Amino acid sequence: MYKGFSLLELLLTLTVLALITASALPALGVLTAKLQLERTAVSAKSMFHFARSRAILDDTDVYVAWFRDGTSWCLIAGLTLPSNCQESPHTAQYVLRTVSYREFPYVKLVRSHFNRRNHVIFTGGTGLSEGYAGHLLFTALPKFSEQVASMKVILSPIGRSRYCVNGELSGVESCD
Repeated sequence: MYKGFSLLELLLTLTVLALITASALPALGVLTAKLQLERTAVSAKSMFHFARSRAILDDTDVYVAWFRDGTSWCLIAGLTLPSNCQESPHTAQYVLRTVSYREFPYVKLVRSHFNRRNHVIFTGGTGLSEGYAGHLLFTALPKFSEQVASMKVILSPIGRSRYCVNGELSGVESCD
């Protein structure tokens, strides 16, 4: 008695598996983009929170600046106003923390709305960001979907931050 699979059965099985895998890949790309988008918003919110806490604890002004150029972007927290994305905790002693497109390659900083500024100052001792209320808008890069979702990181005049989503992202508050 013959035991085993024929070449035809094996090829048919491999073809079916290849079709199932090919149909799942686009969904995996969208899921990756959504996760990176949420992680980016959480990191930006955490940076604002860190800068505010540091301003209160150390009784010194702390700056958070952001720069964007196409798909390249960064956020930098420092004791002085950073001038570009090249500054990092390893190259400048006054830089406290950075977040950039290198950590989140599927995400783009689309817009900032902070009274035409590219920075926020948290006042030493109080942690207030008076006159610096606004938001940063992040979105997933278009190669993974037409529009997965976009997320806003919102900063209030008293220095509190939160994030919300425009679109569908489970477990995240809607901006509407």
